[in-house]
Amino acid sequence: MAASLREQGLQDERNKSFMAKGYPPGPTKAACKKLNFRDIETYMKLHEEFGDIFMLPLGEIPLVVTRDPNHIRSLLGGAATESFPRPPNVIANIRILFGKSPAVNHIDGKCIIKSY
Repeated sequence: MAASLREQGLQDERNKSFMAKGYPPGPTKAACKKLNFRDIETYMKLHEEFGDIFMLPLGEIPLVVTRDPNHIRSLLGGAATESFPRPPNVIANIRILFGKSPAVNHIDGKCIIKSY
């Protein structure tokens, strides 16, 4: 049986330094290089292993991934649109990812996650 990502790379020094700043655990950069991020199953497996929120240390600033609806709502909708304004390119990227899906309200040019 193949070792889990956690067992393969444990937490290298880079991840430990990010986690000391408050980032959640996640696979190491070396382990990330072997993953197919275009496949939703990759994210499902990472969530199974690391939980609802994890870090992908792909660049200078790690990407934090969550699947918790409350996290998503607070980051993309509601008061967060005023607290954390997004440039037009970010809104365009959200449209590409979510489109005019039933999970998203498009109000005044803003994407707001609907209540579940």
